[in-house]
Amino acid sequence: MRFTLFQKLFLSLLTSSLLLLAGMAYLINSSFKEGLQSYLNQEELTKVESLASNVSSYYSETYGWDKLLRSPQVLATLMQQIGEAPPPRPRRGPPPRHDRLSPDIPSPSSKLERDQVLFVPLGVRISLLDESRMPLLGPMSHDFILDESLQFVSYVPIKHDDNTVGWLSVVQSRSVSNKLAESFIQSQTTHVLTISLAALLLTLTIAFFSVRYLLKPLSALHHGAVVVGSGQLDHRIEHTGSDELADLVDAFNQLTASLEQQKQLRDQWLSDISHELRTPVAVLKGEIEALQDGIRPLEMRYVDGLHDQVSTLTRLINDLHTLALSDSGAKDSDQRDAVTLVDVLSPIVERYELRLQEKSISLEHQLEGNPEIEVFADSKSLQQVFQNLFENCFRYTDENGSVRLSIQESKTEATIIIEDSYPSVPTQALPKLFERLYRVDKSRSRANGGSGLGLAICQSIVKAHNGSLNAEHSPLGGLKMVVTLPKSSNDEQ
Repeated sequence: MRFTLFQKLFLSLLTSSLLLLAGMAYLINSSFKEGLQSYLNQEELTKVESLASNVSSYYSETYGWDKLLRSPQVLATLMQQIGEAPPPRPRRGPPPRHDRLSPDIPSPSSKLERDQVLFVPLGVRISLLDESRMPLLGPMSHDFILDESLQFVSYVPIKHDDNTVGWLSVVQSRSVSNKLAESFIQSQTTHVLTISLAALLLTLTIAFFSVRYLLKPLSALHHGAVVVGSGQLDHRIEHTGSDELADLVDAFNQLTASLEQQKQLRDQWLSDISHELRTPVAVLKGEIEALQDGIRPLEMRYVDGLHDQVSTLTRLINDLHTLALSDSGAKDSDQRDAVTLVDVLSPIVERYELRLQEKSISLEHQLEGNPEIEVFADSKSLQQVFQNLFENCFRYTDENGSVRLSIQESKTEATIIIEDSYPSVPTQALPKLFERLYRVDKSRSRANGGSGLGLAICQSIVKAHNGSLNAEHSPLGGLKMVVTLPKSSNDEQ
């Protein structure tokens, strides 16, 4: 049998509420019984203390308690003065043996069933003892058995001239045992149970609607997951609040938004690739058909044009392959080690010094004066990054311009800055330079042989080395490419 989350939460709340209310009802009932009996016992002791004060006047230092023993009716009178019924007159003849003194037995000489008596008077349970606690008058002067599980004896001293001359003992109950008190307890217990059941009903009603309200976002999430799974990536869940469920809904909405964006980027990526491949293929097809139809003679210059188009296709396919390997995390040729930046940059600088001179572009650097800064990297991958950056400087920097290379370092990072002169790019285009197939001037980029993938490849390689690549405006008038790489440490080596 399958239980829903709503049923599980509701049953858990029901069970915990029942156990809590049952425990509360039991503890309240028990504590009320004990509290009531303790209160009754304390009230009795207060009366016995008053009785002890009155009894002390009948003590004589010469004759002791003889006066009170000869006239036991005096004790009955004193009992009436404190508002209690006097003890029953003792029966003639020897007292019965082994009477169990019980709160339901009105006198030591009689024995009645518990349900025949509603209340045991204090006079039946009080006794007069001498200073050594020997019984003189009252029930304890007879033989009896005290049931210690239900009863106990309390002693109140009788003072005469600040000396203890006797004791008044009273047999008291440990718990409520007479019918009148039990009836009151039963009435209170009924009220407690009624209140508990009402509280339980109210709690379950609140829990029912609370659980439904709390599970509403989960139901919406389940429905949303089904909808998104069917391909509707524009689906969003509306939910207000600041709790964990609201955070979960926000995360779901962000996920669907990210998936939708990724789908759009993928579609745009496929469209751009198709467009990039279509252009050289269309040129190749037109040139070949012209040669086949005899429109153009088979001359070397036309063959060279076909070769240039094939080279463009090859370069584009190679760049796409490099990006695909980067996205999949493939590192077949990634052999990282501690390498110095000077060793990585020197061959590239030497090569491009000559190429830049073709366009009368000066190259400024100070590699010889830089310390040997080491980074933990794949030297071939880094050379590809800096070669692409210098190639962009060569292609897009106007003649008679300048290029500057500088290296900075901090305690943990090395920063390589490559700047060029005019022209630059619009400020809004700076963050888009690293998008795949993005070109500021598409016609100019194609004319210079650019595929629009070079900076995306560079950023992918730098990120794989736990670094960063950013584009800024250069004081020289062109672009400023900032490559930041973590310096190598002994642990990496």
